[in-house]
Amino acid sequence: MPQILARNVNASNSRSGRTTIRTRRRIAVLVGIAVVAVAAAITVCSGFANHSRKQIFRVSGFSMAPTLYGDYQIMSCPQCRTRTKVVAQSAAAWAASARTAECWHCGAKFPCDSNAIDPRVIEGDLVEVTAIQPTAIQTAEIQTAEIHPKGGNQLRIGDIVAVQVEGRIRVKRILGLPGDVISVQQRRLQVNGKRLEMILAEAGGTRDAAFIDVDIDQHRSESRWVRASEPRDSDWLVYHHQSVYEHLRPSEIYDDYPCNVDVIRPLEPVDQLAVTLSLAAAARVDVAFFSNAGTRLATRHLVANESLTISVGHAELADSISLTPQTPIAIRVRDEQGQDEQGQRVTLNDLCVRRSVEYRLRRRDSEAMYPLTLKQDECFIVGDNVPISVDSREFGPLSMDHIVGFARRLTPQ
Repeated sequence: MPQILARNVNASNSRSGRTTIRTRRRIAVLVGIAVVAVAAAITVCSGFANHSRKQIFRVSGFSMAPTLYGDYQIMSCPQCRTRTKVVAQSAAAWAASARTAECWHCGAKFPCDSNAIDPRVIEGDLVEVTAIQPTAIQTAEIQTAEIHPKGGNQLRIGDIVAVQVEGRIRVKRILGLPGDVISVQQRRLQVNGKRLEMILAEAGGTRDAAFIDVDIDQHRSESRWVRASEPRDSDWLVYHHQSVYEHLRPSEIYDDYPCNVDVIRPLEPVDQLAVTLSLAAAARVDVAFFSNAGTRLATRHLVANESLTISVGHAELADSISLTPQTPIAIRVRDEQGQDEQGQRVTLNDLCVRRSVEYRLRRRDSEAMYPLTLKQDECFIVGDNVPISVDSREFGPLSMDHIVGFARRLTPQ
């Protein structure tokens, strides 16, 4: 089962594969999930202080990717030079068998040789697990589903925690606490009528929301950002998405997981998008997002060379440029402020389209147990690597006493 805390510092994993629009072309899904299930562990890192309230562990699996990674190697596409973290054990097997890979970013096919896969194995992320005081669990029973920006010992929906399951410790994210109602709408998981990814987006920088890259503009020979064709919208740059799994045809954005190269599964459309950008000089930026309810608009002021991620969760409905599922994002720099000291137009740098992790049921998960009201001693947990994580979608709610502590990724030295 994915994402475990064990006693040795080794790891393995599997990466999310691609689909020919809805169906991936890799190894059978059951094989991929079986590999990940064995690999998704976290290991106690010997040599670190083991205090009564804090312990340090090393991740050895990918069931919390892209938030946490186990041991990995870097795969680089020879054509667009996009770099992807892939499970170390799988990378070695591909190199030995001269396997051919397909780039999630540009669609290029290439052999998994030393030119594509860096032979160096990078150890998994370190996480610090802080024991939860009994009062935190008691409070969670009373104040369920609340967002507390300042954190503390209060358990909140969206927190990343270490949990003990079947004698092993795994890292997961809390989707529901005692008294909460877990439901499903269009196979998306909801807590008290709200999607977890939206709760995280609304909390902004106070929470560890997970993002996955969709399009990295600097790695393209021909940008997918095009000046709007309508004269009244000529100051907007519009992103045009294309599916690499359907011969680059115009497409809405799907829930691809670049790290899961061994998983064959249907892809599902996503609507929680974001864009990361920076400017050479300070300016005000408008970012528009497509939504079924209409265009949503977010306005931010960027200082020079500041990299900022703006998501649809930061945007509000507004009368602005018209967008579509195939052209879901547009950006403009305000003319009156979008100039540098010499009066030259400021250019956008490091443009990257991203998407939030969307927590949903897989095709094999049953809807029969939903809606589900959690008992006063129960929680519902999920993994950020939604296609392969083994969590409450399979084994149901966990008793609160299975929660070992809060899990926090340690910043590399």
